[in-house]
Amino acid sequence: MIEYIFQETPDVSRPIVNIYYYGKTQTPIRLEIDPLDQYFSELSLISFMQEAEEIIKRWETVFEWLLDPKFKFSSAQMAIDASYPFGGWSPFEGFSFKNGALSYPGDPDMHPLWKLVRYVPTIEEEGPYTQIIYGYPHDWIVVVNEDGSFQVSRLD
Repeated sequence: MIEYIFQETPDVSRPIVNIYYYGKTQTPIRLEIDPLDQYFSELSLISFMQEAEEIIKRWETVFEWLLDPKFKFSSAQMAIDASYPFGGWSPFEGFSFKNGALSYPGDPDMHPLWKLVRYVPTIEEEGPYTQIIYGYPHDWIVVVNEDGSFQVSRLD
């Protein structure tokens, strides 16, 4: 199920749309679609919602992995590694990441299609932490840790 909650803002031509995806576990995950306003800023609200639904359909399996209760205490990388049937989480080197833009030498910057924040409660002494996960065109995923470190992988 997908739930849209609209938040009107006086300084924006389109209201902010908070999108909650409820997976099989009925645990909501809050998504930001086009968090840097690179792809859909010129679309009408209805068109934006249609694009959001297409993105959710495309990435739904990854969202389910991240919501799976058996991975509650695991990093996003561990959840994907255990769930992705075509090789698990395989980090790629050589990328740079700044303000949501993903760069590789010689290629144009990529901007995220979606963003979600994943809270990871831990049973270890260091306590809980948060990861921000971004999804990009061509099936790239970036997981950013609280300390700013990040890993890039491709899930195609």
